[in-house]
Amino acid sequence: MSFSNFRELGYTDIHEQILSEAYRLASHSLNRHPQNHEHGERMAQTIIDFYYRGIRDPGVLSTLAANREKALEIKAAKLARRTERLARIGRRKGRSRKQQEHRAE
Repeated sequence: MSFSNFRELGYTDIHEQILSEAYRLASHSLNRHPQNHEHGERMAQTIIDFYYRGIRDPGVLSTLAANREKALEIKAAKLARRTERLARIGRRKGRSRKQQEHRAE
């Protein structure tokens, strides 16, 4: 993940270093590869959002980003379980209707 395009917006190398370090730390704490994780862009955007809010400490930025990623992973897992549960209910209802139709014939 590169934050080098920040220079085009008037930020200095120091700002880029802070963002890059925060991203590296967050990736490490989540056991993710910093270059090619599927949610890397999302995590980078989280770091940028907090940076724009005035947080400049890479450790704090990384903790905030990692915590948000963990929360999103938990939500995604809950949604997947809920979706699977609803699909099972739907399949059972489908079998029940077929059984009732078969009996009615």
